[in-house]
Amino acid sequence: MPWPLQRICWQGIQFDHPADWELTRFSGPGEPGRCLLADRYFQRLDVRWQVLNFAPRLELLIEKYRKNDTEDSRSVPLEGGPAPWQGLLRRTPKGSFIQAARMCPQQRLLVEATIVWPETRQVELERAILASIAVMPPGPTQLWQAMGLSATIPGDYQLRGVSAKVGRIRWEFVAGKKTLPRIAVERIALPEYWLKGPLRDWVAEELPPRHEPQRQELALWGNHRGQQLISRASAGTLAWLRGRRRIRLDMAWQCELENRVYHLEFEKISTDSDVVLPELLAVHCCRQGPVSDSVSRRELPTR
Repeated sequence: MPWPLQRICWQGIQFDHPADWELTRFSGPGEPGRCLLADRYFQRLDVRWQVLNFAPRLELLIEKYRKNDTEDSRSVPLEGGPAPWQGLLRRTPKGSFIQAARMCPQQRLLVEATIVWPETRQVELERAILASIAVMPPGPTQLWQAMGLSATIPGDYQLRGVSAKVGRIRWEFVAGKKTLPRIAVERIALPEYWLKGPLRDWVAEELPPRHEPQRQELALWGNHRGQQLISRASAGTLAWLRGRRRIRLDMAWQCELENRVYHLEFEKISTDSDVVLPELLAVHCCRQGPVSDSVSRRELPTR
């Protein structure tokens, strides 16, 4: 294929996109699914998905798209798109765009996609993007991949929060409706900005208040030498009487190939004095090619 494509996996949906289209907006926990991508000048791709308790008639949805027709912007049926997508092609004086939809009956999921072509419409690329949009099958793990970060998370964990600062991406996951056990993964660009000293010191400084370090040592993540820190904190009076504590493991390493620092947290309540990472948890680094960290156009924050 003539275009370098990257893959986004977000809240159970995956799709491919050109490498120079950056994620500028994304759905958070409890929100209808959405990923909005743009290049340096224009919005280019908007993918939305939501679970429905009924089977919609796509032809009625297409007619709703058609209501935006104007004298300068007329739509025609989208032809040649990959099944089962249906939609419209709209041409305007400034370019063209498509609006398409499909239903995933097994998951009762409605997926909609808008692709904008400010100049020449690239039909083959358009079809490749639509064909790549798919529901990720449930399983013991779920791949999350966006914003330059890629992690395999145990399937019983759900997204709890996202922080997308410039140069620092962080996702948090929890198992069930409680706050613990908890997994957090970070990918940090510009290590010279975020880390003002050795990695060993930085890991300890990142501990939240009232967490007491218990043991810190060198550790390996793949071929990378990193730092591992185990800490503990109170889990409340009742838990303390039962000998239970909040116990946390921090693992951090620098990927020389990407020049990024990765930081992984796992925290739970336990009577144990030690903690190990969930067996199915993985964070993927050493990825080659263009991998964008940006989700905004802001400058680095003032510290």
